Amino acid sequence: MKKIVLLLTITLLCATWTSAGEVLYDENPYEDAYVSEGADGPGGDVDLLYIQGVGNVTRSLIKFDTSTIPTGAIITSAVLGIYLEEEYMDGFGPSVTMDAELFYVDNDNWDDATVDWDFVGGLTTDSSTYMGFEAMPDEDQYYEWDLLNTSGINISQIDLDDYLSLMLRSRYENIDNYGVFFSAESDSLQPYLKITYSVIPAPGSITLAVIGLSSVMAIRRKKRNL
Repeated sequence: MKKIVLLLTITLLCATWTSAGEVLYDENPYEDAYVSEGADGPGGDVDLLYIQGVGNVTRSLIKFDTSTIPTGAIITSAVLGIYLEEEYMDGFGPSVTMDAELFYVDNDNWDDATVDWDFVGGLTTDSSTYMGFEAMPDEDQYYEWDLLNTSGINISQIDLDDYLSLMLRSRYENIDNYGVFFSAESDSLQPYLKITYSVIPAPGSITLAVIGLSSVMAIRRKKRNL
């Protein structure tokens, strides 16, 4: 009976630690910028981000500071939200929407003051970095990516280290279309990243808890024998 009580106590203790370790990371971008092909420099420290097709191909970068998320955290949900302020799609009728594609950027060594098209245009855009697209039929609203359920790589496959960088581009860079989004510098409606994660206690912590519980039970037995 005592062994059963001990096992139940340990199980409840571990379950309590797991649920107590669930944390919500909810942040706006650390940096963001848009860059156009052939442009002299980036569009950083501005209120808007852009993506665009032919004529002036433009892509946007977003970087989040994820240094507070511990190594080995178990991610249970992850959502990127970005607010579409304006869109345009030329000559394809109302049934065709402006679609935005999202890619993971495996290089955080950029900033909104110096990033250029050589960096943005040279990024990998295949299944190893693809995080899906969102159709955006209506202006003036948020659109979200579920980063745990994407058509390519998902956030649980990514080493978050200190930062997470993402790239946004038009799904149709070969036709005339564009999307305009609020940036981190806007007064409201900034992009956001929300990640829920759990921190599992180290095996050593559980071992110490078990030893402690065993010691308590041993002391109680000694007292009863007095």
